[in-house]
Amino acid sequence: METTLETPKSPDQVKLDRFTKAALAAREYHVNMPLVHRFAPGLYIREIFMPKGTIVVSRIHKTTHPFVVSKGECEVWCPERGWQRIKAPYTGITTPGTQRLLLIHEDTIWTTFHPGPWPAGTDPDIIVNEVSDAPSLDYLQGAPETVLEALKDHMPLEGGKPL
Repeated sequence: METTLETPKSPDQVKLDRFTKAALAAREYHVNMPLVHRFAPGLYIREIFMPKGTIVVSRIHKTTHPFVVSKGECEVWCPERGWQRIKAPYTGITTPGTQRLLLIHEDTIWTTFHPGPWPAGTDPDIIVNEVSDAPSLDYLQGAPETVLEALKDHMPLEGGKPL
């Protein structure tokens, strides 16, 4: 019988594996993040309230569009830019392929503006699926140590220790 040995994982990979496990487990824990949907001619406006203390993994954006943080403070990480601290009021531009990890430090209101042929009354779920893809944790595989360190205090605990 042949025995195969696994290559030992680096400490960074172990931490990332723990975060991924915690993030997947967190999908079962529902945090109320109310959405407000508004329409103007040729424009869909999506506003989300994210409560203090939450960790949010955004959808993967397909379009270039503006966003506004009108309330709150958060730290945002994406592979292209690394960490960025955002405090309201703040206006930015999202580009295609962007996915963000957000650590919400204060109750935050984040609003996105999506141009398109969106008549009033269009089902927001249809629009969201046209302008973005479901979130993926795969992009965290390239996360630097600074991301993992920032997350360690936010990870769910099992037996008093991070997962």
